[in-house]
Amino acid sequence: MCLTIVCSTSERPWSFPVFGVTMSSLLVVLLLVTAVCAQLRVTTSPAPIAFDTGATAVLQCMFSLGVTPVDPAQVHVFWKHEGKKILSYVDRITAFRPGAHISEEHLAKGDASLSLPNVTQEDAGMYTCSIRLGSEQVIQSVNLIVIEFRYISLEGTTVIMNKSNELRCSANNLSSPDVTFNWMRDGVVLSTSTPRLVEGSNSQGFKVHSSFCFTPVFGDDKAHYSCQVVQKMLPPLKKTFQLTFGGKSLNCCLYFWRKPLANTTVGNQRLNTQV
Repeated sequence: MCLTIVCSTSERPWSFPVFGVTMSSLLVVLLLVTAVCAQLRVTTSPAPIAFDTGATAVLQCMFSLGVTPVDPAQVHVFWKHEGKKILSYVDRITAFRPGAHISEEHLAKGDASLSLPNVTQEDAGMYTCSIRLGSEQVIQSVNLIVIEFRYISLEGTTVIMNKSNELRCSANNLSSPDVTFNWMRDGVVLSTSTPRLVEGSNSQGFKVHSSFCFTPVFGDDKAHYSCQVVQKMLPPLKKTFQLTFGGKSLNCCLYFWRKPLANTTVGNQRLNTQV
């Protein structure tokens, strides 16, 4: 007897000789039919996916072989970011990026989606999801966009040499006013403080302000100054700039508040710090 099977993935019928109709022979035929008709398919999002900075990004990757559930032990998964390994699954999960994860439970349902917690701009770019099942391997790609909604604005970078000047830094669109400001010169922290002025609300977002008072000297226009804002659970914000000599300076630390100043020295620089 000959059993003829027509597969949806094949252009011609397949014939299998069957010698004796027994349960074991039928099982062998069914397994053979599954192997012939099965075709591995992998799908990812055709359009770029976007997540905010600090969010947990989920990069979807679904696969099918025409049968469910799938034995995870038979599935090999490889995730890469711009050619660099992010995660692999060969009997167990090996993560090369901290926090990267896929669900073994979901693998049985054909879901090899990748989770990336606390994404930053460094996580943005093209990812590839590679699924290997038996002798077949299919690779699909997905583009991750990380949106940075926070930003820093600066004032007072034009200064007068040998006189007290005030640099002002504002961080905008924050989810919380609980931040720390670091004022830096060539990578060295000169001053650390909490915000001196807070505006906004939970529904609208917060804007926080800080100022740094100092007396610039000859050569400071060649240095690189930075205002860095450190916020819990999010990557730091930092804006780097250089001073410009000339113009008119404001009376130091009168922009946001009026309090007496104490003079301190860091290196060869004279700093005016609020007390």
